[in-house]
Amino acid sequence: MSDNKLCDLSSLGNLPRLKSLFVDNNCLRSLAFTLKLPQWRQISCVNNKIENIAGLRNCTKLQVVDVSGNAFKNFFQVQNLAHLEYLSHLSLQSHPLPQELYRRRVIYRIQQLVNLDGQEITDKEIISTLNFYGADLKDHMEVFASVYPDKEFESVVDPYIEEELQLGATIGNFSGEFVHAAVDRAYEARPEVISSRLVSDVLAPFLTF
Repeated sequence: MSDNKLCDLSSLGNLPRLKSLFVDNNCLRSLAFTLKLPQWRQISCVNNKIENIAGLRNCTKLQVVDVSGNAFKNFFQVQNLAHLEYLSHLSLQSHPLPQELYRRRVIYRIQQLVNLDGQEITDKEIISTLNFYGADLKDHMEVFASVYPDKEFESVVDPYIEEELQLGATIGNFSGEFVHAAVDRAYEARPEVISSRLVSDVLAPFLTF
């Protein structure tokens, strides 16, 4: 189904046994149609116009995903894949995601990956990434307290903290489409920074019951 200028694949919901899909070089803007296809094992949708991959959250059996050459701009989209326990191979090449610490940020979010962008993820890289985010800080504090119970622990190097992850903590357990859409709007409004005020202004209407 590649190279066909396809813009809509909603009819695929009638193919419940479909497990692999290759729709490269089309005009797709969303993967919402995947909500009806939780049995997928592999999807390749390279070089489309996809801005939102939230639909893949429902594809809990996915093992291989290639969404290179698309239009999503923030790591909240990558977070949609975090809970896919069988996902081992992911490709995001030729994307508009921020390049700073790109590889670490993806590996930290999707820790079950074994290959990112065609490059193997080593055990050393995983451990280094987790420690970069402070995974070993608690252990250091406990050891220090056992040796020097009367002294205050001071970290030599502070763990890396992302504003996106802080925003995720603010959102809490809300993971619906409305939250992701709101976050996308926040980035469009001020892509260089997400302030707590902006979070409140954008998300508050959606989090009121």
